[in-house]
Amino acid sequence: MDEKRNPAESGAMSGCPPAMQGDSELLLDIRNLEVKYITDMDTVNAVNLVSLTLRKGETLGLVGETGAGKTTIAKAIMRILPEPPSKICGGEI
Repeated sequence: MDEKRNPAESGAMSGCPPAMQGDSELLLDIRNLEVKYITDMDTVNAVNLVSLTLRKGETLGLVGETGAGKTTIAKAIMRILPEPPSKICGGEI
């Protein structure tokens, strides 16, 4: 029988360092990601302090309104943000 794991119970949302969250293989770890789009006219704070982890066997969905930063997060993960105008101003992937 397959058991579904609750992320809160598995430690995924506990704030514990990855080494303390069990033996699942860590595939993605984003901490306090900040991305801005900077032009001569304006600066847009596209992503503000986003943190998430993804382990082997888990599924993650990014959901939000248009302009919420979903594509910017995905492009930052893949390192394909256009520079300029985008700039990763903080955090780590």
